[in-house]
Amino acid sequence: MGRSARYHTSSSKKAAHRDAVRRYELSVLGKQTRSSRNRRDYESRKDRTCTLLDIRLPDELMRQAKLLRPASFIFTSDNNALQLGLWTSPYHITPLNTDVLELSQKASLGPWNCLEAWLGAVVYDKIIELGWERKWVWMEPDLNMDQTEAQLAQEIRLRSAAWEVVWDSICEGTERAVRDIYLVWGARIVVMLANEWSIRKKGVEEYTDATEQGRLPWQMMIKEMSAMVARSG
Repeated sequence: MGRSARYHTSSSKKAAHRDAVRRYELSVLGKQTRSSRNRRDYESRKDRTCTLLDIRLPDELMRQAKLLRPASFIFTSDNNALQLGLWTSPYHITPLNTDVLELSQKASLGPWNCLEAWLGAVVYDKIIELGWERKWVWMEPDLNMDQTEAQLAQEIRLRSAAWEVVWDSICEGTERAVRDIYLVWGARIVVMLANEWSIRKKGVEEYTDATEQGRLPWQMMIKEMSAMVARSG
């Protein structure tokens, strides 16, 4: 007697393969293999870095800083548990908490009504809030440039170090989704801060003009987000 086919259709065979891959990825050996792979990727990329404020940053951070993820305009929250650790030095990602889990359970389909867009909105709003506050400080003609640059460079070093730890981490499910949100927005914050300071270093007049013309990085982000909303219909 011939053997019966284990998989009756191509789709069932593919589904079984995906399930086997998923089980392996979740196994101890799979996690170790993936960690080693991530480490090799990290080692191969870290030598090709960009320098901002004399700080060498990972190429991957610079790449992700160019990405813009949806931020819902109808979701607002002042819950610090949703800030992902992006605003508290040393900027380590916060452990997955019940607030985020409850939010993920309420999410539905659609780019503007999902966990990514809701958490993105919290970060997006904070970037704008702090951008306005920073603008008034940096527009002062007697701003202590050396002290401000030293403080900013330290912040960028801490943010970059925290970002690299998260990038090299392994997680699944909602925790992986939160990790990816942290990486994109964390990278953007680093680069926007450095780029805004490069404008201020050209002089207070240049910085003031950029502010009035909406050319500061966080102001450009607002324009990008508005364009994204318009494209989505």
